Amino acid sequence: MRSSFMGLEVSKRSIQLAQKAIDITNHNTNNAMTKGYTRQRIDQYAMRMVPGGLWQTPTAKMSLAAQGVSAFGISQIRDPYLDKRFRDLACYQGEYRKKADILSQVETTLDNIESAGLTNQLDELKRAMSIYATNAPDNAELSTIVRNQAYNLTVLLNTYHTDLNRMLELNVFEAGETVDYVNVLIQKITGLNAAILNEYKATEFGEVFRGESVSQYGPLELKDQQNLLIDELAYYADVHVTTNHDGTLNVTVGGQKVVSGTSYETLIMSNYESFDAMVLRVSGGEELRLKSGELKAYQDLVGGNGPYANFYQNSDYGIPYYISAINTFAQDFAWLMNSFNGATDIDSSRAMFGSLLDVYDDDGYLVERGIIDASTIRISEEWMNDATMIGQVQDPETGAWAFAPDLDGNNANNLVLAFEHSFKIGLGADFEGSIYEYTLFLSNRLGQGIDFQETQYTTSFTTTNELLNSRDAVSGVSDTEEGINLMTYQKWFNASARIMTSLDECLDLIINRMGRVGL
Repeated sequence: MRSSFMGLEVSKRSIQLAQKAIDITNHNTNNAMTKGYTRQRIDQYAMRMVPGGLWQTPTAKMSLAAQGVSAFGISQIRDPYLDKRFRDLACYQGEYRKKADILSQVETTLDNIESAGLTNQLDELKRAMSIYATNAPDNAELSTIVRNQAYNLTVLLNTYHTDLNRMLELNVFEAGETVDYVNVLIQKITGLNAAILNEYKATEFGEVFRGESVSQYGPLELKDQQNLLIDELAYYADVHVTTNHDGTLNVTVGGQKVVSGTSYETLIMSNYESFDAMVLRVSGGEELRLKSGELKAYQDLVGGNGPYANFYQNSDYGIPYYISAINTFAQDFAWLMNSFNGATDIDSSRAMFGSLLDVYDDDGYLVERGIIDASTIRISEEWMNDATMIGQVQDPETGAWAFAPDLDGNNANNLVLAFEHSFKIGLGADFEGSIYEYTLFLSNRLGQGIDFQETQYTTSFTTTNELLNSRDAVSGVSDTEEGINLMTYQKWFNASARIMTSLDECLDLIINRMGRVGL
């Protein structure tokens, strides 16, 4: 015969678990709108009989059966596979979003080269040259218009160079701020590791045994906070997460371990001017090899110099590439204009004499034998003083300027045609065609780059959103489901209480009334 009070103990545990199940349901409902919260549940199991020796008879064993229900603990309903898939793809969303944003900044800075920027100014210069070509080479009014259009184009190139470099500096600064924020996330994840470890130690009698994994029934709210931080970190870089035996996490970023239990390493961004690129290392000295993420976008586009890339730069078409491309255009344009006027240079960097376009520093002083680029190109002093110089040549022996017989309107037309002449432009023959086509080429490359990044971002955004929806279906709180659970647990509680009442009546009968005959 079983113990008289075992039934009461079984009912008591059932009532307690029903109460706790109602508490958990209430907790879930209250946190339905809490960011990062994972739905919780009570994990139950049927109580087993107390183990006994072989001497126990079936009847004795039967008396120990039906000991009711108990619980392992409170767990989270979470799918590790969905977590991993989301984090693997979130980094691409962060990368494409940032790249599209930076390239759009470049497009804005260049005023859309094709429609309102460099191509438009070149069209205006060609139009002025064509009108000038139909008149006498000494026509001061028309030659002034040509010079003014050339002046506008040089000012535009100066502006491009200034604005692109300013934008590069701004993005380098923003990259540094992003690195600092990533370091904050790393430190918070490590701090939560320490807090989780302390919670496990408290529940494991002050010690976590080496090689023994802790249970899943730990500090769930701290784990929610940690998972939320890791999800955010995944947008900035490719992350890999592993769990230690003591319940803490290891986090790897770009192939380097940045969180190891309760210790961490910070990311260090090297001085940009030292490398002309964004070089990232951990505090231990190892260089990060990022595969994706917002930090990778910064690396690619503040260090991407296409065929002009140096040792630390990369071959992406980033901000440095468009600075180099505009400098290349300025140099080739100056060579074209100067050679038309009979002034040429061996390396095409600056005219030896008779220059229409020259090199000036920021203070407006002529730089002898300086290299022409988008920041230094200016209308030469001689052309500024005499607009008809474009129709003259200088005798290299006497230094005298004159309208040469062969520099008539047809020759001016030859300059217009020269804009369509095909030759190699840029380092490593980045482009082969006319200088006019080069502006269209740059515009198309920039537009295609933006379209590609925006398309990839849209695709990755859709995919990650689907994963978030799938994860929310597993881990999120459903008011309908929790309402059903609440009614179920309430019925459970009522039934357990009713059984307790029935057992109490049985005991009352046994104790107070059994054996009292005739009273």
